[in-house]
Amino acid sequence: EIVALRPRARHLIRALGPAAAHIDRMFSSSAEELKPYCGYYFYYYYTPSRPGMIRRSLLRITAYKGIYYTYLSERLQPEESPLGRSHFVRYVGVATMLGGRIFIVDHNARALRSISQTILFPSTSDEPQFLTGMTLGVQGRSARAPFAAQVFLEYLGRQTDTRAAMRQTGIFAADSRDLPRNVVRMLSVGGA
Repeated sequence: EIVALRPRARHLIRALGPAAAHIDRMFSSSAEELKPYCGYYFYYYYTPSRPGMIRRSLLRITAYKGIYYTYLSERLQPEESPLGRSHFVRYVGVATMLGGRIFIVDHNARALRSISQTILFPSTSDEPQFLTGMTLGVQGRSARAPFAAQVFLEYLGRQTDTRAAMRQTGIFAADSRDLPRNVVRMLSVGGA
């Protein structure tokens, strides 16, 4: 169906070669397992661009035709932006569950300069209250240095007021009253 609608997809399938069938099986086998994880999350981690500071972003996991997609929005504040004003950076990706772990592979939607990967431990309850794991990526600043960080995801629900949630994103000092204490505690377990 994709090949018939989009000729460029043929190049992708050809480039993947024998891996195409494995990737297709990987996504289809995790479709049911990922259903409970659809929704919105606050995504926390110690940002490498501002040592000692915690970034809170907004992540959405959603399904379309059996594939799970992710949308991560980060608000850059004026002091960290080359533009000198607040703006958003958005990452798009795909998610799958393998071996009891959730894998997310994403990239900056505007600047195709790197790929990031996040690995999450699934929730032990029926509805995810929080998820923990690690992310591996490249700094957004000019240094472009690779980094790894512990992540903590706080589940907001299947639906949320995205404007209100986006207003709560940004960079915070670890002792900020705007951050839940359990988030800081969980991120501090692995060190800042």
